[in-house]
Amino acid sequence: ISLLANAFFVMELGGTDERVQALKEKEAMLLEQYKVLQRNYEVTRENFEVLRQKDMQEVTLKSAAIEDTSSAIIYWNPQTHFVYLDGDGLPTPPPSKQYQVWSFQEGAYKDLGVFNYQPDVPNFFRMKNAIEADGFVVSLEKIQGNKQPTQIIVSNNSLRN
Repeated sequence: ISLLANAFFVMELGGTDERVQALKEKEAMLLEQYKVLQRNYEVTRENFEVLRQKDMQEVTLKSAAIEDTSSAIIYWNPQTHFVYLDGDGLPTPPPSKQYQVWSFQEGAYKDLGVFNYQPDVPNFFRMKNAIEADGFVVSLEKIQGNKQPTQIIVSNNSLRN
């Protein structure tokens, strides 16, 4: 009976080691997920603080085409010159294209940077500063952008009317 009991417990112990290893792997996976969630929370909190700045202006950009529902929101602080873009209302660009943001003043466009749109995550980006602006534009350009906008997707160039 003792030999049978020992054999049984040895087999059970082997299975326990496998279960302990599986639990350790699951714990490591959960820890990584926690770290990602913690970082996402920090980014969200930081973005919220940006939007609460006293002089922050919200500028809605829309498509000129009536049937096109594309949109974006620029958050611009004329005092600090900070520009943030909420691009969640934009369509997913083709693989060979990238969005580029521009400020518009007195007939000239100023590049505020490109961004990598991702369909399943928030598309909220810090862009280059804009000291002055009559409006803003988001265009669809070749990867790494252009010197001037070629395919404007959404715009609002009436800030100073």
